[in-house]
Amino acid sequence: MFQPPSLRAPRPRQHPGNMGVHALTSPKSLFSWSPEAEAAFVRLKRAFTSAPILSVPDPVGQFVVEVDASDLGVGAVISQCSPKDNKLHPCAFLSRKLSKAERNYDISTKRL
Repeated sequence: MFQPPSLRAPRPRQHPGNMGVHALTSPKSLFSWSPEAEAAFVRLKRAFTSAPILSVPDPVGQFVVEVDASDLGVGAVISQCSPKDNKLHPCAFLSRKLSKAERNYDISTKRL
């Protein structure tokens, strides 16, 4: 029987692909739509339209939480194993950019 770990961290990696668009939302910077921002926006649109379909969580089933952290942000996927195919299917995705202070945390603390 499949028994996934309740918490695990995949290999660390950075996700700077959307930083060109994210920088435009800062009140400290002037809004300037650059070729880099356009490329980041196209990548984000492609990611949103091709993302996997989320499964409906089973409240009595075991959840698997996978976390990742980099110098720029943190992210997590909450999944459950399907009894139909014995594979993990995502129920939710979460991510956010780290604040300036949080970027100083060690990697273990970032993943909490």
